[in-house]
Amino acid sequence: MKKNYSLILRKIIFAFNSISVIGIAIFILYTTRKICDAYVASDFLEKVNAIPANPSALVGEILVLVAIMGISFICREKFVRENTGVYYLTLLIDFCASFFIVYRLDFNYNGILLWVFANLIAHIKDMGGKYVLAVISLLSYIGTNHGIISVSTKIFSVNDYIKVYDIGIQKVLYWLYNLLTSLNIILFFVFCVFIIFFIHFRNMI
Repeated sequence: MKKNYSLILRKIIFAFNSISVIGIAIFILYTTRKICDAYVASDFLEKVNAIPANPSALVGEILVLVAIMGISFICREKFVRENTGVYYLTLLIDFCASFFIVYRLDFNYNGILLWVFANLIAHIKDMGGKYVLAVISLLSYIGTNHGIISVSTKIFSVNDYIKVYDIGIQKVLYWLYNLLTSLNIILFFVFCVFIIFFIHFRNMI
């Protein structure tokens, strides 16, 4: 039963993060075209620290990376459970792909790292290891925060692209963007609590 609920929660987290990273990439592409069509590109460039080199390529890269993670997830859960080497290889693929997604989005969204750690937590049997991974995942999440990285590195900001729109639309976009981050943290927290409480309850029986 635990594995069923654990898998369902991880599927939800993966779907949510996939929609989030693809949505952000498409938003950057759409807004870039809007800026170019309005002939205000020079004004926009004067106000920002950096921009993506090729927004169209960015969308393609994110789609490919999400597809790789999806295939890796399916293989891990359906086909390679008995092959430990391949099993952990899929986890490594997930980590590399998710980190590259975060990197390509210039750390504007790092929530997909929590999905990778959710998989690691689900598959580690030692309870102490689960606690350690939960802490490491949160530290990694904090360490890849856009605000922290942007202090020392010139990276583009989704906020700059949101400011292109009218005030009313800006409020909606800011709300949606912040909602993505908040909901992802809540989903990860619910997953960790579920895993910890299930194991605690099982040990009491």
